Amino acid sequence: MDSTEKKLYPLLGETIRQCRLYLEISISEFACKIGRPPSFVRQLEQSQIEFSLGLLKDCAKALDISVEELFEFASGECELVVMGDTAGLLAEAV
Repeated sequence: MDSTEKKLYPLLGETIRQCRLYLEISISEFACKIGRPPSFVRQLEQSQIEFSLGLLKDCAKALDISVEELFEFASGECELVVMGDTAGLLAEAV
């Protein structure tokens, strides 16, 4: 793991939590979408779980974003924006 990954991993859990909250998805619902128990999601959001590519893909799919967008949100390259009544997330360049 390089230094960039070490810096982003703690941010990924928080980013996943923020996306889930923006979309008003409960921990239980998100857990079901990624095929894991709610306790796993809590650990994931606190960055107590080591991220694999498969897990990142599952999380991104459940949030209806790409893995690339997940990393962009986590790195601060763009921010989460909720537009109007839509539940979707849009990336806005910072």
